[in-house]
Amino acid sequence: MRNQGGGDGLRVWGWLAALVLVMALAGCGDGRLLSRREVAERLERKYGEAFAITSSEGVEDHPDDIWWARRYTAVSKERPEREFFVFDIVTGESGGVFGFVNGLRDTYALDVFFEAFRQYAEEAGVEYGVNYDRTPYRVSEEYYSGLEIVIEPVGPDALGTVCQVLADACGDTLEAIPGAAGKSVEVRVLLRYREEAWEEGAYCAYRVSLFSAMNFDYEVETERFVSAEALEESVLAEVRRWLGKEGDS
Repeated sequence: MRNQGGGDGLRVWGWLAALVLVMALAGCGDGRLLSRREVAERLERKYGEAFAITSSEGVEDHPDDIWWARRYTAVSKERPEREFFVFDIVTGESGGVFGFVNGLRDTYALDVFFEAFRQYAEEAGVEYGVNYDRTPYRVSEEYYSGLEIVIEPVGPDALGTVCQVLADACGDTLEAIPGAAGKSVEVRVLLRYREEAWEEGAYCAYRVSLFSAMNFDYEVETERFVSAEALEESVLAEVRRWLGKEGDS
């Protein structure tokens, strides 16, 4: 009986091992870091242009929920003078289902946008703060894979200027990198809108992920990001919704 039980146990473990393998293969990766060629191919699919990987280095000091991570430096073959970072992040779960996942993040369009934004903001006198995404690093002063631009407080008189700065920076980015439209560029904006007549400390928080918003037809709403008027109306629409909720409470 013990031999039979042992055989059943082996069969169970074999079945579980096969199940894990199937789920891993059904996921978005196979539990390994991508090769340089694979990273370049993914970037090409994302942006529609060819890239070259110039160097790579493992990331050792990463959060516990990340299994493995690697940092690459890359250049567009059309713009070899502009070097940027790519991060390959391997985790072991996807949507609550076990399976290896490669999360590739890059700073290609992000760098172009942020350079343009800083210049326009300085010229317009727009003050802002920046929160950096350090993934996949646990602590890093040099490397970041995304950012959030925080602008506050913004009132009716300054809103048009702020939206113009954002629209101009988006327009420059999409002119330089058309493939960034509709992609995950990892640029978020938090704008805190406030009017003097409101109670002290009251403000409406407007959040948007630039470049990547979609409408219900899954077509890129490019106009929303390159038009200051469209951005301003989007903010004011959120303010109207917020005021309605405040009035109901």
